[in-house]
Amino acid sequence: MGFSDCAEEREWSPPEVEALRAAAGTVGASIHRQISQEALRLEEASLEALLKLSQMSESSPQQIADFALAQGIVLTKSKYGLLAFASGEGAELSARSCSPSIMEECVLGEKEKFHALPCIGLWGEAARQRRPNWIGRQAPLPPRARR
Repeated sequence: MGFSDCAEEREWSPPEVEALRAAAGTVGASIHRQISQEALRLEEASLEALLKLSQMSESSPQQIADFALAQGIVLTKSKYGLLAFASGEGAELSARSCSPSIMEECVLGEKEKFHALPCIGLWGEAARQRRPNWIGRQAPLPPRARR
């Protein structure tokens, strides 16, 4: 939080400085509380999703994959989601479940089940890097990612 007098230099009195510090502390505490509440809501939603997942023993593998993907999209506030498995050598990915937005925008259709890792776009980064990968994007996907 900051204040200034743009026309001339200002000398702040000790009570003014203390009032500004108190106001900044109040705003900071409010922001911290909001962040903490959001983290708690996310933790509760994650635990609820895990509980539902643990109760899906009679579901098909495809139903489980679709549920896990849908929950992952919601929990990460993502637009795109893909659940794929790497081959034993890691040379190709097998798409198991895709969000509808990937099907619409990324031209990843039912026609291809296996994708060579060097040839796929942005969605292959998690496999290439051998770790989970979250990419925040507001702009449209680049052409390389639309494979």
